[in-house]
Amino acid sequence: ERSSTENLRNIVAFMDLGADKRYAYRNDTLNLPGISIFPGSNTNIEGFPNNANNQLDPLALGNNIPGVRDIALANQDLSSAGFLEAKEYVELANARKLEPNQYNVHPQLGYLTLNQSLNQDEVLAVAFQYTAAGRTYQVGEFSNDGVTPPKTLILKLLKSTVLDVRMPTWDLMMKNIYALNAYQLDREDFYMDILYMNDETGVPIPFLPDGNLSDTLLIGVMELDKLNTNNDPYPDGIFDFVQGVTIDKQRGKVIFPVVEPFGSNLERKLDTEQARNKYVYSALYDSTRFRAQEQTQKNKFILRGQYKSASGSEISLGAFNIPQGSVTVTAGGRTLVENQDYTVDYSLGRVRIINEGVLNSGSPIKVGFENNTMFNVQTKTFYGTTIDHKVNDKLNIGGAWLHLTERPLTQKVNIGDEPISNTIWGMNTNYNSEAPYLTRFVDALPFIETK
Repeated sequence: ERSSTENLRNIVAFMDLGADKRYAYRNDTLNLPGISIFPGSNTNIEGFPNNANNQLDPLALGNNIPGVRDIALANQDLSSAGFLEAKEYVELANARKLEPNQYNVHPQLGYLTLNQSLNQDEVLAVAFQYTAAGRTYQVGEFSNDGVTPPKTLILKLLKSTVLDVRMPTWDLMMKNIYALNAYQLDREDFYMDILYMNDETGVPIPFLPDGNLSDTLLIGVMELDKLNTNNDPYPDGIFDFVQGVTIDKQRGKVIFPVVEPFGSNLERKLDTEQARNKYVYSALYDSTRFRAQEQTQKNKFILRGQYKSASGSEISLGAFNIPQGSVTVTAGGRTLVENQDYTVDYSLGRVRIINEGVLNSGSPIKVGFENNTMFNVQTKTFYGTTIDHKVNDKLNIGGAWLHLTERPLTQKVNIGDEPISNTIWGMNTNYNSEAPYLTRFVDALPFIETK
């Protein structure tokens, strides 16, 4: 991905930034005289995340540990103060700010979704501001808060390079959203049910075999059925297709309205310890995926259904590495706005229409773009030599050597335009001499005379 230097900043991200004493991982004293993470009593009785909740407040931290603003000193000074690297904090040089089309924020429910999964060695940190109970709160620093480069920005750590189920960052990862690998879901053709594999019959059933929930459909137990088809508050045994609450139809994701649908949600609703031990699948939420799959006696829940997605929302341009900003899209003659009506994957050459009004209008969509393959985007070098040597009047010896190199102007390479470096060489000889014995041999043949 291409990023300008304006979107690159040195950062230090803290796991406990904005947390009050009830939710913080660390609540002890730092290895600095008289400095505690939570001096005195916690004054944030509302419990809202806020920079001022603890001494990781960027204003306080910059005074207590001045080296935190220098990317070359941050790691050393924070480690000396007792912070655990990669667990409690991460320092990162030239962190890249994501573009708006690379993530989605739900402002009411307060969560964000990345359009692309993170690798194990990648870090995710945020700064955000919000209003609650008539007051404005902020967590982290923005690039326009007066901290100029190369000073580090202090952010809230959401994902570190270390995966540890015991750390608070593990609970920040939502495990109640399931991707269908489809886009632009249609409500009329969508159906989903939750089943439980009954070991006695070998057949999946839509309820638990025993216990106080045996007469309640699982889709209702998981809070996915509270409304009828008219959105009245009467369950009807059918999945509630509510955009942004139970479904993200644009990105093709099913959203459970509870944080741990098969864990604490079930534990709260089952009335006996025996039933909880049998059905509650806590490992889905407090263990890694591999560990959870090992619990075969709990891994019996099934999501089953059908859906129809609109394949017309994505348009392939038939080219790769398209120049940034060179794509124009029109619908019915009207020019669309990038990241508002459509998004572009410039590397893979794909346009995705995200404005449902455009898709539903039936207007003809036209896409224009600049294709790098139309131009010479490679540098070529070709040279060689040839040599002839006359040994004597009868013998000549010669040779030739050629070399060709091609490489693209950028590090991104199109298929078919890979860099090459080829060398070829060859030799030749020429010998000329009289051969009287050959003449006599031919003359000896019947009916042939060379003279």
